Amino acid sequence: MVIAIIGILYSVSIPAFQNTVSKARETALKDNLHSFRKSINDYYSYREKYPETLNSLVEEKFIRSIPEDPVTGKREWKIELHPQGGIYNVYSESDRISSEGTMYSSW
Repeated sequence: MVIAIIGILYSVSIPAFQNTVSKARETALKDNLHSFRKSINDYYSYREKYPETLNSLVEEKFIRSIPEDPVTGKREWKIELHPQGGIYNVYSESDRISSEGTMYSSW
């Protein structure tokens, strides 16, 4: 009887825990993207051009380091180049679908 109760509690708690972890990763991704995009905009405002590389943001102290994508676990990002040159936007490289039903790479 005790083992059955433990099994039921376990089966209920694991999905709730996984959902919480997934939501935390999504929140962290949104936060990282917001900070990254703000840094790109700040760079543009200061330099009047977009950064050539993401490392330019670090080297010129617009960000401390390139953040990790919490969904992929890597410090690699998909970049969008401005038609006149430089990095205009960043996106996650993940090919997974978020809890909102959209691709992480479209955020």
